[in-house]
Amino acid sequence: MKCRGCGAELQDGWAFCPYCGSKNAPSRLRQLDDALDVFERSVKNIFSDVVNLPGGKGFIVEISREKGEPRVSIKDFDEVSHALRQRRAAPRDPGVVEPEVRVERNGRLIKVKLPEVESEEDVMIRKLGDSLEVRAQAGKKRYFAVIPVKYSRIAGKDFSGNVLEIRLR
Repeated sequence: MKCRGCGAELQDGWAFCPYCGSKNAPSRLRQLDDALDVFERSVKNIFSDVVNLPGGKGFIVEISREKGEPRVSIKDFDEVSHALRQRRAAPRDPGVVEPEVRVERNGRLIKVKLPEVESEEDVMIRKLGDSLEVRAQAGKKRYFAVIPVKYSRIAGKDFSGNVLEIRLR
């Protein structure tokens, strides 16, 4: 294998040239490295445009492959929000309420206020990746919340005084 930088003869598997220091990763690693270089340049370009905006600016990065070549597309928040406004949102169910949620003890304790919910049997908790989904029923009123969490295991839960406490570890 020859160095891409200086042309020196290299042993297979060497990631860097000992003569000029150029990256010379094996072909699969080289493809990944090339894709990351494209991504890095694209991110630098988008940040050069948004760095001085007050409050910052959001964006979405999509990495894909087109005809075997890495492709990075970046859409800024204005493009995305405009596209979302163009879609017709489904009407929101007025019977569903988002409960008040407090996160305490550095993310280890979550308190969810569920007024009118009578017992723990009316509450459902489901782990979804890096979040918890909490659903509860109180007569015709339904509560629903998705809560981002730092810790992956539910250590315990208690329901009293219309407050659900979830302990994480």
